[in-house]
Amino acid sequence: MILRIAFRSLTTRPLRSAVLAAGFGLGIGVMVELLGVGQVILEQAHSPALRGGGDVVVSSDFGPLLGSRFLRKDVIGSTRFRDRVRAASPSKRATLYVIGRDQPIPVSVQGGVPSLERAIGDEEIGDRPAWTDLAADASWTRPPPEEILRALDRFHARPAGAVSGFNELSWAEWLYFNGRSRDGRLRFYLSFIAGAANGDGMRPVNVRMQLDRDARSTSYVASALVNDADLLARAPDLDVAGNVVRLAGSQYRISLALTEDGQASSPRATGPGRRHATRGRLTGAITLDASPGRSLPPAEVHGAGGWLTGYVVPALDGTFHGRLSVDGQSISVDGLAGYHDHDWGY
Repeated sequence: MILRIAFRSLTTRPLRSAVLAAGFGLGIGVMVELLGVGQVILEQAHSPALRGGGDVVVSSDFGPLLGSRFLRKDVIGSTRFRDRVRAASPSKRATLYVIGRDQPIPVSVQGGVPSLERAIGDEEIGDRPAWTDLAADASWTRPPPEEILRALDRFHARPAGAVSGFNELSWAEWLYFNGRSRDGRLRFYLSFIAGAANGDGMRPVNVRMQLDRDARSTSYVASALVNDADLLARAPDLDVAGNVVRLAGSQYRISLALTEDGQASSPRATGPGRRHATRGRLTGAITLDASPGRSLPPAEVHGAGGWLTGYVVPALDGTFHGRLSVDGQSISVDGLAGYHDHDWGY
């Protein structure tokens, strides 16, 4: 009965039925076509060749990968992953503006290392033999260990502009070293802490070592003003009131000339009936041999009002060598387990 009614309804007005059938057919055809186009777009979006080559994209929740050279050489290129990764190439995207007579025209651009881009199958430069590596690209293709450590351990300029709710003078950056004997009887904590620059571009830098021997703790200090531009250009190489840090290869070579903290002074006789407080001295030359590839890449956390803090561990572990002299007493630091990190921010 239902089929008979439907048939009579269609045959009663054949023109209307024909238009309705054509409309339904056209709608179904368009939907099928759109689904087909969508499937092609989805497949292309997942195509490594159309994304610029490669199978995996590595990014950071904190923004750009600040330690990307370390990541490429000592993580992806480590013995753990070396046999599973054929090639890895860094890239950076940005927006350039073409300035003409009218409004500026934004242009999306991407930069990379030509030889590494070819290695991951980037078809954009495959037929452009003129695109070759520059001398500066060797820092990506063949980076020496010292260059990677310097990139991780560099100092950072204080961000320009006002910081809502934060005193600009609270900006600081410091190197921290820690050495410990196997039995825990000898341990030291060494910091080089740079405060914010004053109006003359000079930054106060404090050096402090806390030396623990057999559960007895003594602190030694020194301080000086250091040019901000010099810190930004040379760090982690530092010179502060006779205290020196030098990075050579994967070694941190440190010379110390510190005075005992004034709060820990002891009386000493200087003549009949005279006594005054004197402070001890700590000097020495020590070296931290950083274990290759044992680093934690840098990360910055940004907050409201321009606040930020950053952290990197150039040497998760290593070994100290050398000697300290405390009031003429020689102390060996040979074989002490070593650690070095670096912090900056408000």
